[in-house]
Amino acid sequence: MTDEVYSDILKLVKQNLRIVFNDEDDILKTMIQSADRTVRHAVGTQESFFVDNPSYVLAILKLTANDYLNRSATTDVNLYKTPTGYNDLILEMKADYMVWEQNNGTITEVR
Repeated sequence: MTDEVYSDILKLVKQNLRIVFNDEDDILKTMIQSADRTVRHAVGTQESFFVDNPSYVLAILKLTANDYLNRSATTDVNLYKTPTGYNDLILEMKADYMVWEQNNGTITEVR
């Protein structure tokens, strides 16, 4: 991920979470890096597939928001697993990635 893309995603994450200060930028950057790694390990490794890919950006936003809003390692209340929509995006991107690879790295509209 280039510095420019990284900066753009940080800006989107902060807008998504309605964060107007810069105090937590370091933790957000770490969460974005983790989300990026998670998505790439699940989908594929070719950088050009992720460029201008709205599903990739949305997956990063969802994972980062979930990590940011659920930072506590312990709790005194019962927690229930709630889907974040991340898995649907990963499955969609995996299918798109396979088509993308078959077309030698060019994206064609599947839908």
